[in-house]
Amino acid sequence: MQVKKCALWLLTGMLALFFLSSPDSVFAEISEEKQGNYILEYQYELTNPSRETISVLQTEGLVLLPESSPYYTLIRQQIDGTVAEKDGMFLFSKTWDNVEGQTTIRFSHIYELQLDTLKNQVDTEKVQPLADAKNYAEFLKKEKGIDPQHELIRKTAEEVAGSESNPYIKAWRLFEFVATKMKYNLDSPIKNTGAANAIEDIQKAGTDLQQGGTCYDYAALYVSLLRNQGIPARVVSGFKVTPMDISDLDKYKKIDIIYNLHSWVEFYLEPYGWLFADPTIQKGADREDISKNFVQTDNLYIKKGYNLPFDIFKYSITSKEKTGVNVRQSAILKRNQDAEEENQEPAPQKGVSQSPINIQTVIDARRNLVLKTEEFQKAREELRQNKDKETERLPEEKTKEKEKPQYSKQKEIKETNNHEKGKVSFWKRLLDFIKSLIHKLFKE
Repeated sequence: MQVKKCALWLLTGMLALFFLSSPDSVFAEISEEKQGNYILEYQYELTNPSRETISVLQTEGLVLLPESSPYYTLIRQQIDGTVAEKDGMFLFSKTWDNVEGQTTIRFSHIYELQLDTLKNQVDTEKVQPLADAKNYAEFLKKEKGIDPQHELIRKTAEEVAGSESNPYIKAWRLFEFVATKMKYNLDSPIKNTGAANAIEDIQKAGTDLQQGGTCYDYAALYVSLLRNQGIPARVVSGFKVTPMDISDLDKYKKIDIIYNLHSWVEFYLEPYGWLFADPTIQKGADREDISKNFVQTDNLYIKKGYNLPFDIFKYSITSKEKTGVNVRQSAILKRNQDAEEENQEPAPQKGVSQSPINIQTVIDARRNLVLKTEEFQKAREELRQNKDKETERLPEEKTKEKEKPQYSKQKEIKETNNHEKGKVSFWKRLLDFIKSLIHKLFKE
């Protein structure tokens, strides 16, 4: 009996160890490795479309901010050109002489970055009043697009903050106001114009005349409200990388984030320092979704500059004949490890967009990453109807051939689901078996 009991103990332990260590275990923790070391390669292509030679071609554009914060650190950079600081931002410049007609110039900047998600927690009882406002005067004043003393902004800030004295609670209330009251609209005639137009536009919501704005307008309004209440704040501009982007990165090893240009906010609290907030919330988000972007975030953010409604890149040319330059940009993001492997063995660039980009309207390209407008829904429906009509015109044999893979796909999905159910059933049976062993063990 003693030998039998020991055997049961041994068998139960082995099964439990196998079960817990199995990669398919229902208890296995699935972790998303979003944070870490990344390489961003900012690529430029400048083409002289004419047959005339450009005597001098001068370019200027933003480089990343050389900063260190809980969610973003620039480790190193390799810039093709000269870098100079201007108004707290950093710009590169590069000049070419005698650019022949119908030729293309290519150059790039390479950055190594540490990017992290944020899981900050703030204890409201530890928050203190601003010790010395003079040290943060530039983050409390009026500037282009930001107007803390605008009549409507002042009135709104006072109403929303109420009698609350805790800066953190004030910041949350103002954040919730902007996130829920503003309307996101890439087609708005007042987009990228800042806080004054944004607060005046919010008043029109009751009359269905609200035009909305973009992420920059959200951020500029939030900063204006914070500054009105004596909380230092600034608009940060750069790139936003979502969990969906990271999923694509895992799949393709590199992605183009040129369309991910974004604006968000940092505000200052004693004794915590600069805290993160992204008030741009898409329509339909609930309170929990809103809070996920206040002080903490699951996204990754890359800093380019401050208070910018769009990216900065400009050029000037000297030529005998009137001509221009076609510009194309890419921002290729890779994990550092993948970049090192790629340098050893070149691989095709999967998942990288190579379409021409108009610098002045690059923000508008975010259209495909936000909720569809009514116009987009209508266009999509028309496209679907056109495809249905084309299918009806196909010969019966071709139609059947098109339907056959669909049936096979459905069958494959069904088999996969059955397989998954079988896996679950297996683990359930295994658990029941272990339970019976343990029950029998203790019974004896």
